[in-house]
Amino acid sequence: MIRPGAVVAVCMRLIFAGGCSAFFWREGGPSRFLSWAGGDEFLEVRVRFREKDSLDPTAGATLKRDYQSRIFALNLARAAPRPRLLFEMSPGWILEDSVFATVGGLEFVGGTGDDYGGDQRRVYRAHDGNVREIYAAEPPFLVSRAVPAPDGRWLALLEERAPGAQSGPGAAFRLRFARLAAGAEVAASAKAQPDEALRMAPGVAESSLAFQDGPLWRPDSGGVYFTAARGVVFFGTGDDCDEPVESFPRCFRPLTSTGGPVSASGQSVYFDDSSGVYEASPVPDWRAFGSAPLITEPGRIGEDCP
Repeated sequence: MIRPGAVVAVCMRLIFAGGCSAFFWREGGPSRFLSWAGGDEFLEVRVRFREKDSLDPTAGATLKRDYQSRIFALNLARAAPRPRLLFEMSPGWILEDSVFATVGGLEFVGGTGDDYGGDQRRVYRAHDGNVREIYAAEPPFLVSRAVPAPDGRWLALLEERAPGAQSGPGAAFRLRFARLAAGAEVAASAKAQPDEALRMAPGVAESSLAFQDGPLWRPDSGGVYFTAARGVVFFGTGDDCDEPVESFPRCFRPLTSTGGPVSASGQSVYFDDSSGVYEASPVPDWRAFGSAPLITEPGRIGEDCP
């Protein structure tokens, strides 16, 4: 039994020992990354956190982190582009390379726990300034990627076994397809349920393959490609198993018609820390999503890609 005042006594000893500062919040970050949203507009994601050592009488000092994420719109067509705040998720973090713009808003993978990218990953939608959870994988799986189709009507949900469950029976990866409801169809209120934004397609594709690249959407939104040790496989939106293919895209980035730090016209955008402004430069030999010819040699995948 812990005596009342024991925690206070420990804290007082820490104060006199010079360790008090460990139990105050310390600022961390911010980190930032970009995602193309269409036309000349990009999305800038900023994730920052504050942390402290939290005293638990039964477990000692543990690290506590509070994350805050913001997404800004950035229009490069303007002479001096200034980021415009779209929404804030606090507390919460957003995974890098997971933000995509669709007709219903923004879809991304994030969470609210202390561990960035940990086992509390969820799929979120931001629409009209509101952020809400729309999907969570069932244990022992975690959402690895949630990539919308080029037509904005489908969402490919790639799930992987949680690290502690890798040795268990069953598949290592799981792929599901869901129909995305338009933003106006999803009530942004406390009464809305997560599945109102998604209509899950029947069938779940399970695989023991170690997927390497993907899911890359086919330009007609009919399914996704993955690279694996045995070659390239394809999953159609109505299939529950993978199908080996003999012809496939050369570049697995971007994963769809939006997303990533390169626009449809091949402008690569980056933040110049020295000047504090955004810079854009053309990508050599750029091919827009879906316009590059298919290849038949797996060894050429990734050749001359952004």
